Amino acid sequence: MKKLLITLCALLSVAVARADEGMWLLALMQEQHLADSLRRAGLLMPTDEVYSETSTSLRDVVGIFGSGCTGEVVSHDGLVLTNNHCGFGVVHDISTMEHNYLQDGFFAHSRSEELQVPHLSFTFVKQIIDVTADVEKAAAKQKADAYQMQSAAFLEPLAQRMLAKSKWKKAKGMTVRIVPFFGGNRFYLFYEQEYTDVRLVVNPPQQVAQFGFNQDNWIWPRHNCDFMMFRIYADANGQPADYSAANVPLHCERALPVSLKGIDKDDYTMIMGFPGSTSRYLTRSEVDLRTGSINYPINLAGEAELTYMKALMDADKEASLKYADQYMSLGNVVKNFGGMNESVKKTGLVAIKEREEAAFRAFAAQSGKPEYADIIERIADLVKAYADTIHDFNLFNYTVRSQELWDMADTANVDVQYDRGKMGVLLPIWQETHRLGLNVASLEGLESKADVEKFLDNIYNDSDALAKYVEAIKAYANVLNPALMAYQRKRAELDRIYVRGLSEMYAWTKAPDANFTLRMTYGHISDLQPRNAVRYDWQTTLDGMIEKENPRDPDYVVDARLKSLYEAKDFGRYALPSGELPTCFLSNNDITGGNSGSPVLNADGALIGLAFDGNIESLSSDLRFNPQLQRCICVDIRYVLWVCDIYGGAKYAVDELNLQR
Repeated sequence: MKKLLITLCALLSVAVARADEGMWLLALMQEQHLADSLRRAGLLMPTDEVYSETSTSLRDVVGIFGSGCTGEVVSHDGLVLTNNHCGFGVVHDISTMEHNYLQDGFFAHSRSEELQVPHLSFTFVKQIIDVTADVEKAAAKQKADAYQMQSAAFLEPLAQRMLAKSKWKKAKGMTVRIVPFFGGNRFYLFYEQEYTDVRLVVNPPQQVAQFGFNQDNWIWPRHNCDFMMFRIYADANGQPADYSAANVPLHCERALPVSLKGIDKDDYTMIMGFPGSTSRYLTRSEVDLRTGSINYPINLAGEAELTYMKALMDADKEASLKYADQYMSLGNVVKNFGGMNESVKKTGLVAIKEREEAAFRAFAAQSGKPEYADIIERIADLVKAYADTIHDFNLFNYTVRSQELWDMADTANVDVQYDRGKMGVLLPIWQETHRLGLNVASLEGLESKADVEKFLDNIYNDSDALAKYVEAIKAYANVLNPALMAYQRKRAELDRIYVRGLSEMYAWTKAPDANFTLRMTYGHISDLQPRNAVRYDWQTTLDGMIEKENPRDPDYVVDARLKSLYEAKDFGRYALPSGELPTCFLSNNDITGGNSGSPVLNADGALIGLAFDGNIESLSSDLRFNPQLQRCICVDIRYVLWVCDIYGGAKYAVDELNLQR
């Protein structure tokens, strides 16, 4: 017993020493003693202004931008900031070759010029409630298992019943969701209010906002100004309303102040946002499954498609606009998954997980709870049984199962030439790489490149052959899907047990996995030493963009107006004391996808930058936080304001901000 206590104390002391780890659910602030940790780390603003259910706090200025990013309110008249890559898709949709707001940029010079953006929303969190007891009671009544009680089919009706009985039941734009935490051992209900009239104010040109493009994605140092500015509009009563010329800017009781005071290494930083997904409670076997059966096949197929797409885009301007959003989205996934696999190897994550499992087995033996005794082995057996099925499911969806082909069977609105070329690249990957003996019926016997080309000529030119192939795809999916469902149901049961045991072992001191709910992470501005004899400074300046300039590489062409202002050193009040313009900086905040656009705040709660990326060396941190390598790449707010004001002339928007000097 003494040896076990020593082992657990060592694990817990590591958690305390690395207090910057965690995407913290602020509703658990008191239970997890978060306020004390924030003070020790350097927070100066009152903790009840960080998060409160009864008064205004940062919760009221940080919201969901669109459907997968974060944004923040920076003026009392509804101005919000987020990342350029977060608004990339919606601006792509309103761009044409005549008005290419995506590639050429857009700067409003008055409110009357702000552009309507269809299908865009901004969502505020209004209240968070622990409903674990309610969910468990309903699950017992309906005899729902661990998988069912975490499903939308079970949780959504329960959430709607709670909304109907709440103080929010008549509020416009109100949505509600119940979200599982800690592997389905706790549940929280989120009341959220959605505004659907969100208009574009500022978007930098692509060569400014995405300088370096996919080559620089997940890479430090960075010099791109990855931001967009929008404004939320509402009806005359300040309530959510669809777009109307009669709508007015949303009056916001609270808005983030913006700091021009400057930053320095080791300064306290705090990020609030909506991190999408982490998996830090996995066993060793589940880490192997993630890297080998999920990341690997997606990365393999994705890299091939990106190469094909890039060649088309570089050769034709219309193609460059047409596929820009798709290329950015797929490129982000591919580089993330490939980087994660490399990081898992280099950080020795499998060995770390084995040590954690050894500690858990010792804890389980002393816990008196028999369900913990063999849970690791039960999970390993499940993974072994389904690993090839999961591999082929992911490979199938990124190669054989072309959505465009499905659409071709019903409509003519398909880019046949593009899809034909893409499938010529992807089908051989499926044929060579799938693991199960089962193959898609129409693809049996295709061995050579000539076989594949003949097959593609047939299905793209013969509607009967196409219909037959689509039916074969559906039939194959009907074999894989039940197997995947069986795996997910069994995994939910086993993971609920293991995560509960791990949480007990750590005395519930660890943050729950990210699940696109409002979280806060704290840390400090920090440089990076990713490997032996290599050290990166924490800050970049515009000089670095000029140093990277390469007119022969489309990713590194410097925008002409930006270069002119750089040469004139026309940086105004946004320059450093040295006369240089700050561009980006690093912090060691714990972030992941979904945090894109999140505000980076100083100890007083003032905005100093926007989070927009992580570093490729730390991508295994979604599976286990690595304090030596984990870095958040942020665009400096002074760079953002310089682009708005001096570069773009949107001074009226900058004048709305509460600038602190």
